[in-house]
Amino acid sequence: MKKFNKQKDLNVQQDKILYIGTNEQTAKLAPAKGLMAPIFLTDVYPGFFCKETCKNEGERWGIISVSTSKLNLDMFAPSPAFMNKKDKRNISIDDVANYKSKWEKSLIESGTCVYLSSIPSDAIQKIMIYNPSGKHTNIVINKLINELPTPTSSLSEHKTNYPKSLGVSRWLNGEEVRCEDIFNGDTNIKLINETEEKLANRFGLDVYYLKPEEKGKKHAAKSSFNA
Repeated sequence: MKKFNKQKDLNVQQDKILYIGTNEQTAKLAPAKGLMAPIFLTDVYPGFFCKETCKNEGERWGIISVSTSKLNLDMFAPSPAFMNKKDKRNISIDDVANYKSKWEKSLIESGTCVYLSSIPSDAIQKIMIYNPSGKHTNIVINKLINELPTPTSSLSEHKTNYPKSLGVSRWLNGEEVRCEDIFNGDTNIKLINETEEKLANRFGLDVYYLKPEEKGKKHAAKSSFNA
């Protein structure tokens, strides 16, 4: 099993974190059963995948954080959407195994890649549960998720909006996110102050699972390949 190499593979640190967006039920089973292949992994679009999975009214989202150090590098592949945009190919999820060497570009340039094997429970670092339709749900985050690009958007849109998309992903992962992380360069002080206060609202966002620290190690994972 080939593991990520800190020096050779995108200069990726051994504890890089990618996200899986799914529903509450699937997320809560993951620490015991893992996840079945194929699986879309992303650094910035867990909210999109949650929305795509949760079609029932009132259904809650599950955001799963996965450590790349526990995964098999040979099982990564590019997303179909990336291949169709980048190389003008008309391929499906069933075809991406033929283009494994392009998974790194897929992740960096479109924010998404595919993992072709099951994800073991040992790779799961954290699970957050979010209620996007709750009475006190964060309106800023919901608005951004609805307005920001998706994995099917153009590569230029992804690049331009990457800071905002990353900020939303970090918020869904339970991290502290400042307004400046999302609206970098905005000089509207009133808007910044109002948004800062709203970002602090975490009603409806709960930690369901946090992997115990391995002996002699601390959780120091970063949430982005571009960080």
